[in-house]
Amino acid sequence: NQVFTESLIDLKIGERVMSSGSAIFHKKMIIVEDVSTHPYWIDYIHLAQKTGIRSSWSQPILSSTGELFGSFDLYCEQVNPATPTLVLALKEAATLTALCIERHRDAQRLLKISLAVQHSPNSLIIIDINGLIEYVNPKFCKITGYQPLELIGHPLDLISAKTNNNILYKEVWQSLRSGKDWRGELQSLKKNGDAYWAYDHVSAIKDQAGNITKFVIVQEDITEHRHHNQQLDYQQNHDLLTGLINNRAFNQQIKQVLTLAKSDKNQHALCIIDLDNFKEINQQCGQIAGDELLRQTSTILRGHLRQRDTLARLNGDQFAILMKDCSPEPAKRCCTELKSLLANHNVVWQDKKLSIRASIGITCIDQSSLSIEDLMQQADIACHLAKAAGGNKVKVYHQHHSDNEVLVGDAHFAQEVRQGFNNNKFKLFVQPVVPINNSSDKRSLEILLRLELSDGQVVTPKTFLSAALRYNLAKELDLWVIEHTIAWFIDNPELLDDLDTIAINLTDSSFGDETQLIKIINLIEQSPAIAGKITFEITEYTATSCLSKAYNFMQALKQYNVRFALDSYGSGYLSLAQIKNVPISTINIDGRLINDIQANPISKALVLSICQIAKAMGIKTVAKYVEDPALMEQLALLPIDAVQGFSQGSPVSIEQIKQTKAVAS
Repeated sequence: NQVFTESLIDLKIGERVMSSGSAIFHKKMIIVEDVSTHPYWIDYIHLAQKTGIRSSWSQPILSSTGELFGSFDLYCEQVNPATPTLVLALKEAATLTALCIERHRDAQRLLKISLAVQHSPNSLIIIDINGLIEYVNPKFCKITGYQPLELIGHPLDLISAKTNNNILYKEVWQSLRSGKDWRGELQSLKKNGDAYWAYDHVSAIKDQAGNITKFVIVQEDITEHRHHNQQLDYQQNHDLLTGLINNRAFNQQIKQVLTLAKSDKNQHALCIIDLDNFKEINQQCGQIAGDELLRQTSTILRGHLRQRDTLARLNGDQFAILMKDCSPEPAKRCCTELKSLLANHNVVWQDKKLSIRASIGITCIDQSSLSIEDLMQQADIACHLAKAAGGNKVKVYHQHHSDNEVLVGDAHFAQEVRQGFNNNKFKLFVQPVVPINNSSDKRSLEILLRLELSDGQVVTPKTFLSAALRYNLAKELDLWVIEHTIAWFIDNPELLDDLDTIAINLTDSSFGDETQLIKIINLIEQSPAIAGKITFEITEYTATSCLSKAYNFMQALKQYNVRFALDSYGSGYLSLAQIKNVPISTINIDGRLINDIQANPISKALVLSICQIAKAMGIKTVAKYVEDPALMEQLALLPIDAVQGFSQGSPVSIEQIKQTKAVAS
């Protein structure tokens, strides 16, 4: 009856709501032989009269677990007394209805599960308790190249890489047989034999009695993720130019050997190699030639060391060798041979033959050795003694040698740098960067660092920077400059309006170090206004050999409106095409190239092309080391945006800005 059916829509279930509503409410059969006299129908008698209902029987439809699906109802047009046969028939009908609903739901659920498994983005494998494969989904087949029939019935070992050791497998099976899931990384094999890495989640399937009947393996292919992590790990621990391990990884190797020496009582050797003539070659022939010399040096050294020895490039033109189970004398003989091999090898560059001269310092690692820092300092002292003896020599460190009474070279200046931090001996200087061809532009400043030595002499970073790099102090220097620059301008905010940029040099060591990046961000967050003025200057070397690290570093700081400049551009003749995707705002043209434009038309053409291409890319150009007024006349004819040098202003203490009005128009 359509009228009756429509009346049931949105009808609330209750204690006295006809037969069906009451049966559902009480979860039991309700038999109403005569609706005209039954209390459950008092409020609905008009509906019964309208639809001709005189008797109503209702049985709740319950699942096997007691879930309520609804009610099964019988309606008659006449009074209908209850009989055992009718009661039984009604119960059976409700039971059958519940069974049909459950089976339909199970079928739908199985269909959904099947579709989910079939279209899962992860691989799925089902094996029995003996490790035989019973099922693989399409994703697994797509990754491995297998068809299901090639695997079903075969042991899981067929697709397991042998690199997974037995101890790991034992751990997996022990976990599963104890009823626990196992999660971890395992290698599997494709049909063609190639291995791939997967993150496996293995769980047991149990029957109603709680017995394990099967195992389900869900695999997520993490090959690319692992490869990416391996690349990051490689970059963090290797020098990208030579492929050798870097300072960070080398220190870990020394740490291990130092621990070994204290237990096995053997002697080991630490050697530091400095190339005597590298700076001259780099200046005369350019950075590209210098890089090639470093690559060939590393190849020669690597080719003549024992397999147990460790070779590293520490920084710049400095290499290091860790010789295990080698006392100083054999180490000296080996290093003398290496020195000769380098000296007899010529690097051919643009019709020039470049020779390699090396000074090598050696120190012994034994039970008496105290720390990595001490060992590096000892080897460094020996290396400087070799240089002081004319270079191209090998020297062994002796603790009581008279030359060791005073630290020499970088070891000495590293100590000066540490004292500079402790005794507040660092000073900030500034030099103006002056716009040309557009007098309305604001001026800029470059922040310069000075160190007052223990003898009272004030020196530039040229004196102590190599020591800071060698002894892992460069990052601390970068942070000191940033912190004190920001602090000074926070105290003198009135000078910010007159400035376009505040240029700060960053050493290569700061790039690619996430901890250093976080520290820099914490500093610049102190003042968004100052952060918006800061331009960090990076070298050509960083922009090329550490491009991915530099890009990520720069992108992170760009969010704080920090800008970047490529410093000393032209020293290695790096192609602008290589840096067009790096977010720099300024190119500082190398002073040697700038000062050569008066006498060399090719240099002038190079500067002009740099300026034109930079302008097309929306990048400003700055001419560095401009000291000659006549040179200024030449530069005024070129599309250069600004100049820096003694002709425009000498470096002065940052405290003198107000008095000298170095920033004033």
